[in-house]
Amino acid sequence: MAPTGVAPGRAGMNIHRGLLYAVTLTAIGLLVGLLLEALDRQVNRAEAASARLVVNQLRAALIVKGAELRLSSHPEHMLQWRGKNPVSLLQKPPRAYQGRCGDSGPAAAKWCFSESGEVRYRTRSRIALAGQERPPETIVAWRVAMDYRDRNGNGAPDKQDRLDGLKLAPVRQKTGGT
Repeated sequence: MAPTGVAPGRAGMNIHRGLLYAVTLTAIGLLVGLLLEALDRQVNRAEAASARLVVNQLRAALIVKGAELRLSSHPEHMLQWRGKNPVSLLQKPPRAYQGRCGDSGPAAAKWCFSESGEVRYRTRSRIALAGQERPPETIVAWRVAMDYRDRNGNGAPDKQDRLDGLKLAPVRQKTGGT
């Protein structure tokens, strides 16, 4: 009598092949997961580097402007730069610069200038910025401030103080749409 159905050796081969496919798919899934995690880390690093680059460009522009004003015949004109938009000192605004801030501030990974005189940046991901680890959707703000020697001890720059220049000073941390 002829055997019916699948030969016993063939059934074992199908189980072996199915197991091989399962192991292969699991390995590919793990590798894709590791690749995506590494890519996410690189995107976070790139965002942080880009944000730090803009801050450093603004700081450098303010140093140059402060030196110009200090060497001019009217160094007290530095006082007028408090709360002004330092982006105006750059030859071209950063690509991620949106201009004036709306009610909710800048979009993720974008910059804007607020009516209150702050340059603001909203993080897209968890990054280190302005000396702190910042969670996603955090708004970090800076303001043009005076670099001065407080000769009269009143805690504010005025005509009696030695005005050394302009600087970009961190303001405060904001989260979400505030």
